[in-house]
Amino acid sequence: MPKWMRQAAAVFVLTVTIGVAGMPVLPVLAEDTEQYESTLESLSRRMREQFGKVNQIKQEVNTAAGQLDAIENDLERNTNELKSVESRLMATQKQVDENKELLQKTERRLVDRSQVLNKRVRDIYINGQVSYIDVCSAQPTLATLSAGMSYSSG
Repeated sequence: MPKWMRQAAAVFVLTVTIGVAGMPVLPVLAEDTEQYESTLESLSRRMREQFGKVNQIKQEVNTAAGQLDAIENDLERNTNELKSVESRLMATQKQVDENKELLQKTERRLVDRSQVLNKRVRDIYINGQVSYIDVCSAQPTLATLSAGMSYSSG
């Protein structure tokens, strides 16, 4: 039982006892009751203020928690996107490396073929126009003949 209720009960018992004895108690009781009501009203007002502050703080916490969740979701999405981009970058880098190797082989082959072409152009310049029959008869095998035909026609 709250303290004020015990006090009110004690005042009531005292009033009844004194009232029976014939003493005037009502003005004293009215003063105490007003004081208790004023204290009760003051406490109720302070309690409502505190509840209001608690509710405001709860709203701020909920807002902060919502923002934190949104930030965590953004972070996870961005992390996944970064992993995807890194994976594509690695695949692209691998393809670049393969293309570099292919380019080096092709450049070596081009240098070799350019040397053969330069030799043939020099021979044509020195010996004059060469016919296909001369080219065919000068080749030791069919494979070299075929290679020679592809250079002279292309």
